[in-house]
Amino acid sequence: QMRGCPLCLKADASKVRGRPHLAMAMRGHWLVPHVTLCLEHEHPLVPLWQDPTPYTRFDSAVHLSNLAKRIMAGAFDKDLRDPTDFDLWLDARLSENVSDGWLDSHPLHTAATFCYLLGTALLRLECVMQSWVGNADRWALYQMGFDVARHGADAIRQSLHRLQNLPGGPQDGPKKIFPYLYDRLSHDYQDDPSFEPFREILRDHMMETWPLGPGDEVLGQPVMERRLHSVRTASQATGIDQRRLRKMLAAAGLVPEAETGLPDSWEVFEAAEAQGILNGLINLVPAKTFAVLIGASRSQFDLLVRDGALVPALESDDVKAVWSPADGVRFLDGLLAGAVQISAAQHGWEHLSKSAQRLKIGPGEIIKAIRSGRITRIAKHADHEGYAAIYVDHAEVAGVLGVEPPKAQSIELF
Repeated sequence: QMRGCPLCLKADASKVRGRPHLAMAMRGHWLVPHVTLCLEHEHPLVPLWQDPTPYTRFDSAVHLSNLAKRIMAGAFDKDLRDPTDFDLWLDARLSENVSDGWLDSHPLHTAATFCYLLGTALLRLECVMQSWVGNADRWALYQMGFDVARHGADAIRQSLHRLQNLPGGPQDGPKKIFPYLYDRLSHDYQDDPSFEPFREILRDHMMETWPLGPGDEVLGQPVMERRLHSVRTASQATGIDQRRLRKMLAAAGLVPEAETGLPDSWEVFEAAEAQGILNGLINLVPAKTFAVLIGASRSQFDLLVRDGALVPALESDDVKAVWSPADGVRFLDGLLAGAVQISAAQHGWEHLSKSAQRLKIGPGEIIKAIRSGRITRIAKHADHEGYAAIYVDHAEVAGVLGVEPPKAQSIELF
């Protein structure tokens, strides 16, 4: 797509007599995707023509000769707008007028792209969905991100905190808390070294404020062990009600009271430092509660028990509360350590229990193979938690544990 300012092209044509397209000239900075405004006329850059073939796309004389009448008639004219701080900064960078600002220490394309990504994430603060913003409004996203990023790393971290203060928790995943920003930094620009300073800001922020454990990832890197607990994850590990546990942790000086601190999902503390206290707080729970804590249905839980993958902490026929939540956490962590993140069950990914069902084996067989290292492709589904989130590569499972087909006629032959 070739964009331009119709007022510039009209001004070119007004300087000569004769056919207007012969005087019209495309400007080089119109090719820069981050440029959205002509500062001379304060007119937005508009699409003039599209052509998939570079050789003919850049032959502007041919295209302008076909568009000249429409350009002169005002067919491409749009409402004017005032230049933003980002527009002025970008023009200065293109003119090699570099200041001593924080963003000026980064490559131009990288800095401008990050402003756009951050601005898109900040839409959540305005209760605006990304899909509501069209190409004509991209300039506003650049400005939103620039207004924060130009003040440096601390200002960016403050904005990340503001996004976390909105409804939602770590269990929703970073793609929902930092929409577009996290996804692009962790995938599209993962191997671009110029984006590393911005990835580092987001990575450090998440490591300091998110209760990440096995099965989670930070910018494409799997988390192998838990560093921080939140009140919510500690409640899952101990089987104690979150409100009651919050009071216990506050009494121990690990977290502030609920009235003065962060929500339970975001109130974090050092897991290793609190492990001794948490071990002393663990409550044994009934099977129904234990199944909920590990994210398994009752039928899935029963199959895991039958296969010996789950064992109660106490063997008693008189007491129902024989299951330790800590055992459930260890069970899940052992399966999810090093797992990749997926957002959809595509490309052969199958839930562990479904894969076992397809092969007519118990889920315990797959779990044994995972623990022994024979099955290595494990995934955590971003939309689920606990056992419900554990997916395996069915082709790998079938290759390791598949059995010979039954010696019988096929349906077709029958």
